[in-house]
This record gives sequence, structure tokens and C-alpha cells, in this order.
Amino acid sequence: MASKKYTDVDIIKAVKESFSYREVCRKLGISDRGGSPEHIKKKINKLGLDTSHFTGKS
Repeated sequence: MASKKYTDVDIIKAVKESFSYREVCRKLGISDRGGSPEHIKKKINKLGLDTSHFTGKS
């Protein structure tokens, strides 16, 4: 899948509206497989975003 650009604002919005890292990936238009969820998790942690509402189910 081709790389898609997204901003920190896009990530913040996706995190607020999602219940898992994979769902965040889908909302950002990137693959929810492979290393993408781990990459997004690192970016979310770097931004200091709250993921306590993540249930692991999307």
C-alpha cells in the first residue's frame, strides 16, 4: 500500500474517534497490518495522546 501523508492533527482526531491502533490506521488511510500499527503507536506516544479508551476492538 502506498504511503499517505497525515498530520499530527489528523492523528489526534483519529485517536479521539477510535478504539484501537488498527482503527487509527484505517482512519488515516494507511495499512492496519504489518508495522503500521506499531509506527502509529510510537507517534501517538510521542504526541502524549490518551489511549485509555482503546478497547482493542474496532
